[in-house]
Amino acid sequence: LLNPKILIWFTAIFSQFIRIDASNLEKMILVSTAATIDVLWYIIVSILVTGYGFKNFFDNKKRLIQKLMGVLLIVIAVSLLYKLISY
Repeated sequence: LLNPKILIWFTAIFSQFIRIDASNLEKMILVSTAATIDVLWYIIVSILVTGYGFKNFFDNKKRLIQKLMGVLLIVIAVSLLYKLISY
C-alpha cells in the first residue's frame, strides 16, 4: 500500500477498466483480482528464489550481480542525462 510504484502501476492499469457508475461489487472484483495476482506473483518468486538451489547461486554470485546491476543503473542514468541535455 505504501509503495508508490505499485500505486502508479495499478492506477495506470486499472483506471481504464473502472467506470464512474460501477457498483461496489465490480470495484471489489477488480481490487480482488489485482490483489490475487500480486499475492500469487510474490509467492511464486519467493518459492523460486529460496528453493531449488537458487538461493545458493545468488549467495555465491551476490557480488557479481551487485556490480552488474550497478553498471546497468549507471548506464541508464547516463543515457537519461544525455537525452535530457541533448534536447
